[in-house]
Amino acid sequence: MAIPYFIITAISGFIAKLVPNAKKEDYGELTSKRKSVNAKTGFVIICIILVCFSAFRQLKAVGNDEYAYRNRYNYLETQSLAEVLSNDESGASLLTTIFWFSTRITTTNQGGIMVTGFLTVFLLLLALRRDAKDFSYAIVMLMATGYFFNTFNGIAQCLAAAVALYAFKYVYNKEPYKFFLAVIICCTIHTASAILFLLYFICNTRVGSVKMYLWDFAFLAGAIIMYRLLPFIIPQYNILTDYQEIITEGHHGVNIVTILISVAPAIIALLMAQKIDPNDRVTTVTAHMTIINALIYIAGSMDVYIARFALFTDIFVVIFLSRILKYFKDKYGILKILTVILYSSVALYRMSGAYYTFNFVW
Repeated sequence: MAIPYFIITAISGFIAKLVPNAKKEDYGELTSKRKSVNAKTGFVIICIILVCFSAFRQLKAVGNDEYAYRNRYNYLETQSLAEVLSNDESGASLLTTIFWFSTRITTTNQGGIMVTGFLTVFLLLLALRRDAKDFSYAIVMLMATGYFFNTFNGIAQCLAAAVALYAFKYVYNKEPYKFFLAVIICCTIHTASAILFLLYFICNTRVGSVKMYLWDFAFLAGAIIMYRLLPFIIPQYNILTDYQEIITEGHHGVNIVTILISVAPAIIALLMAQKIDPNDRVTTVTAHMTIINALIYIAGSMDVYIARFALFTDIFVVIFLSRILKYFKDKYGILKILTVILYSSVALYRMSGAYYTFNFVW
């Protein structure tokens, strides 16, 4: 099903041209050009296409998260909200409420996929329209990097990541309490969102500074040490018991291609650190988030489950590239084409497996 995926990518990228590019000196605010009738029309059409794509897809592999959420829908439709919340031990009370609500407005277990798909895609697109310099390029890269496809399976985590991405305007504007409130909301969708509390302090350090290297080294070292200690911590404190067998017995790590494709934009961030305008908070923050994303994948070489934290950071690479490539001026066009080809090739390689096969419910 890679062909329809990339056909939709091409169509979406073309229509997204209706949304004008932002200038290099536009620092993250929604420019007046993007408030025009044509821009709004293009944005609405993109929303309809990608929301429908997300809402009506169906993964074929049985052992994926989507399968589990369909079963959750079947369970929740027979329960009252009070019963559901009183029996919920996951900590993701908001996610449970969203799925319960979906059982009241739809009649099949596709309903939960439709509601979460709509919320995730809509929030992602709102954030990209606000933060990406080149909206059309960002839409294509959203698809080409495979992040859009990842939302099909990582349903709860990607919804939490979409909420966090939209709330990152509080990071750019240095409003920590508002951002922390948003993170608390994210934690009621997926508890792994707690990592965002830490990332707030890390990503606010300037790329290339000594403080950045200290923070990033501590982050990578801490991830490795924590992973090595988990087999002893889990039975002692009875936490993460669902992952005890995987962590204790070991699991395959992220492949080298995935690591390299994440390290490449991180190197660009480091090389361009001195050229980024310090007043451009969106670019400086997303540059550091791009580096953090690479560190997560490097740590993920020990176990692919570590790399799932990258669902919170992958999307920042799209925003960063849409902004930093503007600094290359005359080479901007060719660099856009090369990055799209590179990431599309990797996505195509990944989607060749049976695990990534999908179809539509209609």
